[in-house]
Amino acid sequence: MSLLLSKSSIRLFSLLIISIFIVTNCKDSTKPDPDPPVIPPLSAIEMDLSNFNAGGSPKLSSDPLVKNTSVLSQENWGYAAVNVWFWSLYTNAVLLVPTAAFVATINQVPQYQGNLEWLWTNNFPTANPQYTSKLYGKIVDDIVEWRMYISQTGAYTDFLWYTGESNIDATDGSWIFNKSPEEAVNILAVTWNKTGNEIGDLKYEIIESGSKDEGAYILYKLTGDATYDAAFELFNNQTQNLINVEWHRVNQNGRVKDPAYFSDSNWHCWDASHQDIDCP
Repeated sequence: MSLLLSKSSIRLFSLLIISIFIVTNCKDSTKPDPDPPVIPPLSAIEMDLSNFNAGGSPKLSSDPLVKNTSVLSQENWGYAAVNVWFWSLYTNAVLLVPTAAFVATINQVPQYQGNLEWLWTNNFPTANPQYTSKLYGKIVDDIVEWRMYISQTGAYTDFLWYTGESNIDATDGSWIFNKSPEEAVNILAVTWNKTGNEIGDLKYEIIESGSKDEGAYILYKLTGDATYDAAFELFNNQTQNLINVEWHRVNQNGRVKDPAYFSDSNWHCWDASHQDIDCP
């Protein structure tokens, strides 16, 4: 009798151990996924060039070194605007689809892939074509590595359009953009830093190997100055010429410096209406 009781006790004890093991493993399998990394803001890709939108201004010369008599009263602002406008045309061509993919994707709920990697995905149109975006973010030590794959229905699938890195808090980082699915070469490098709640500096540099524009760049930055709170540097690699622009983002007054164009090293200013004025 005691032997039967002992065997029964052993069976009960074994069943208890197995139950505890199953419950423990079930709890482990339902453990919440880790939190995804912070995605960089759209402004870490898309430079705000709106203060120099030439669309509503008098017609500007297509040659920045040719003075246009139609804008002599706005020559200083006009010269700054036309140089920024060239960069706007270039980056719109390079970044149209990649930026649309970023906008469509960053507010989606990510899917945890394991090994500290997440996937954000979405479908989006740009005009008629239909696209699918896949943004992967992987935490590696103290940085996040980003990869954006884009597919176009009937054209290409999972083209790695750009890669990037950011710190864990998404306060600084960089991107490398490829040219196109037809020409998968690095074309544009972007570096950025965040100051408070906004981008403190953002730089586009052309890195296409062998291009006549390789090394040209535009740098946007906040200055912290009360009179001119923002600035551009525009570097022409072919002429080794640097144009400096400073302006106030709200008041719209500003100034430009370019020794090659103005034949001096002075600042040339404009007021809130973009009219030329003597610099204070």
